[in-house]
Amino acid sequence: MTHLSDFSYLLIMQTVWDMTSTWIKYSESFIQVPQTDTFVSKPFVYWTSNHQQVAMAIDYVECVTLSLQTGIFFLLQCFWNYLSNTVAKKSFMSSWEFRFYIFWALGSMAIFPILQWYYRDDVNKREAVPQLAYSIETFFAALLGIRSHFRFRRIIQMTRNKGSVAITGKIGYFKDMNLFMTSVLFLMSISLGILCVDGLTSGQIINSNKFATDLLTGNFDTCIIFLWIIGISIFHPRRSTDEISASGFSKSLTDVENKSAEKNQRVAQFVDNGPSFLRPMSPVQVDYPPNVFPKQYNIPSHEFQRSQEFHRPQEFPMQTMNSHDFEYEKDLEDSTWPKQFH
Repeated sequence: MTHLSDFSYLLIMQTVWDMTSTWIKYSESFIQVPQTDTFVSKPFVYWTSNHQQVAMAIDYVECVTLSLQTGIFFLLQCFWNYLSNTVAKKSFMSSWEFRFYIFWALGSMAIFPILQWYYRDDVNKREAVPQLAYSIETFFAALLGIRSHFRFRRIIQMTRNKGSVAITGKIGYFKDMNLFMTSVLFLMSISLGILCVDGLTSGQIINSNKFATDLLTGNFDTCIIFLWIIGISIFHPRRSTDEISASGFSKSLTDVENKSAEKNQRVAQFVDNGPSFLRPMSPVQVDYPPNVFPKQYNIPSHEFQRSQEFHRPQEFPMQTMNSHDFEYEKDLEDSTWPKQFH
């Protein structure tokens, strides 16, 4: 899909054409109409041969820029279809319509250099006809934007009925971006179309009026700036506050889990590597004579016995007793209980 670098290339090419054209116009300066006090821009036929060749070459660069821009406008409809299938799992258009936009974009990319080459010998048509074709295709793309707006509303209504709040928010963002771009395309195409149509007439009423020309040109240039901003916002949207907070919360949970796992690992390592010890209330291993089977007993400690004498119930850990504290005697009735002598 279209990336930010694609917009950067278009912006660079458009800037090169604007700066070169401005440099030529100011280098050629103005010319005074004979027998009047009126000054006008020097016509193309009075330019130097060097400036004429540069202007003809740079016009092809402008046509390539217009081709790429119109191609993006139509491929944007395909992007809406991709977005709808990916986010909302809904079809935005038919497969036939999808292929139609692709072929239309390819044809639009080829038509502008062809028009430039065909009218290369006519100074007015060489500049006005490609820009008029650009305004017509831009107006048609704006009409497609209106159609896409209603499709977005239909998808939002379907997802809202299913309770998908997150999906509804994402689709709503792109619906607003499409509406902004549609408005900008309408203003831009109308302003440029008026200038181009008037430039092809013999009277050139609007182009001869400086205020009207500056107004329409300024409107077109302002729309171009907004168009770049909207394009970047579409393909590189800003993350919402909910997504940022959710990602931060999940990250904090991950940090807590990692710290807990690290502590558990340290405790396990300490127990495994530390000296052996006997846990409280653990069974005591007693050594028996060979003729007696060994058994395990829980022997209460002396402190626990004294506490029982004073009727103070307390819990004390069991002490470890070894074989030196016992003496064994054969008992016919109970051969398993060791008898202790003090």
